[in-house]
Amino acid sequence: MRSQFHHVIDIAPTIYEAAGIPEPKTVAGVKQTPIAGTSMAYTISDPDAEGRRMTQYFETGGHRAIYHNGWVAAAFQGVPWELTGSKGFDNTKWELYNIEEDFSEAVDLAQKHPEKLKELQAIFDQEAEKYDVYPLDDRFAERALNLERPSVTRGRTFFSYAAGTNRIPEGSAPPIYQRTHTITASIDVGDDGAQGVIVAEGGSAGGYTLYVKEGKLVYEYNFFGKERKKIVSAAKLPSGKVQVEMDYQQKPVTQANPAVGGTVTLSVNGKQVARGEVPHVVPSRFSATETLDIGADLGSTVSKGYTAPHAFSGKIEKVDIKLKGE
Repeated sequence: MRSQFHHVIDIAPTIYEAAGIPEPKTVAGVKQTPIAGTSMAYTISDPDAEGRRMTQYFETGGHRAIYHNGWVAAAFQGVPWELTGSKGFDNTKWELYNIEEDFSEAVDLAQKHPEKLKELQAIFDQEAEKYDVYPLDDRFAERALNLERPSVTRGRTFFSYAAGTNRIPEGSAPPIYQRTHTITASIDVGDDGAQGVIVAEGGSAGGYTLYVKEGKLVYEYNFFGKERKKIVSAAKLPSGKVQVEMDYQQKPVTQANPAVGGTVTLSVNGKQVARGEVPHVVPSRFSATETLDIGADLGSTVSKGYTAPHAFSGKIEKVDIKLKGE
């Protein structure tokens, strides 16, 4: 057991020090932001060593806190059942705790020690500026739907992914929701065939997956876990290098049917091999935590027909996604 104050961001520096590996300055040619954590390795041999983590800020959804030398100042922002709009930050109430004497933060000392509170608020401001916390944003739905944040996908209609690309957050994946689009994959199934996921996005709560099962090409759409639609090719994929394509044509959305889907056509080497209807599709987002994965379905699976990761056993050269229309 160790009683020194540390934070989850201190784990990486600890592993680097224990392994005798210097912090990387670049990765794949990309300059890295310096690691902000402090190694905990010094506590391994000396349980009573003086702590080296003196300050740590916290912020999520506008909620803020700062730890500094045994004190914590915290500000609670809004309530979890208000999902839209902003409470604002003009009349925020801050609380103050001495966790050296009150580890569970039961006694608010803000009224008793106003100068200490001001000191910690100033430190929070300093740390927030240093680590790009500002501007604060306490909205929920607006942030989740990515309506105003900088976007790597907004305005783009073509995306190309290499094999092994995974864990792309949904907000950074192609916005295919209720939109005509095609997914084209260049793969090699080898001489003995191949199985597994070519591309998948989402999970058990909703999403789509394009995969090979028993040699056949399958497109499956999961509508909120309530409705699952599969379109399966009649024949098995040929051996060797193959180009497979899923073409989705969106039907007009109406007020009476806001989640209306469209028509899916599967093709292999330019020849149609299957066609079917997806009655309903998710209008805006599959989940809060699932991702887009190439060559696997990580996290919870879109389909009940396989278990994660169900990696593709052949080779994937690339997967292209092209958006059409609005």
